[in-house]
Formats: sequence, C-alpha cells, structure tokens
Amino acid sequence: MDREFVNYQKKHEFLLCLDSDGTAMNTMEAKHQKCFGPAFVEEWGLTQYRSRVLDLWNNINLYSDLRGVNRFYGLYITLAYVNANITPVGDLEPFRRWMDSTKQYSNAALIRYMEDDDSPNFKEGASLVTEVE
Repeated sequence: MDREFVNYQKKHEFLLCLDSDGTAMNTMEAKHQKCFGPAFVEEWGLTQYRSRVLDLWNNINLYSDLRGVNRFYGLYITLAYVNANITPVGDLEPFRRWMDSTKQYSNAALIRYMEDDDSPNFKEGASLVTEVE
C-alpha cells in the first residue's frame, strides 16, 4: 500500500477521487487523443503521417480489443505497424526482445535492459525514458 495513503488524515466528510484509467469515467479518450497520441507523433517525427498515425494509435489504445493495454505493448504494436506499413522508424528488434523477456513492463525494467543492449536506438531512447522517471 502507498505510504502516503497509510498516513492519510481525514479533513472533510467526503473523499473525491479522480479516475484516470477509464474504469469509472471515460478519461482515456482525452488522454490518448489530446496527449499521448500527439506526443507519440511528435517524438517519433511522424508529423507528415499525423492523421493516419493518430487513427492507428487511437484504434489500438481506445477502440480495439486491446483497449487499456500496457503502454509499452501499445507503443510496440503501433511502432511495428508504422514501421511495416507507413514509414521506417528504426530497428524495433531490441524492443521486441525486451517485451518477450521482461517480467515487468515498466520504465525501470526497460532502463535496466537498455543498459546491457548495444542497439543505438535503445541508447538514444534511454535518455528519454530516464527523463520521465
């Protein structure tokens, strides 16, 4: 249990909770359509293909059987499709190897794997993942 919550001291007669994963409120559409999808397009230099890539991103993360899939898995599926059908995005093999071998899809697990992998894409990506830790 989160240490902050264990020490929670009641200040009001009610508790207001916000649902960010879409189970109680449909917050997922706003997050993916306004934040995650556009950030993906910008970070991967896909502005030229923006509309097509955003449709793909939203379909995978919001409107398919994969809705709510782990962010790393959703990212990999999107990148693999873009790489095969829209434009090359680089060598995805190290990312696939990590996905197949990891026991935990997390920033920390990915960073540990990248430290031991010689792929230039992973070395470049390590700094981006580390920034959001």
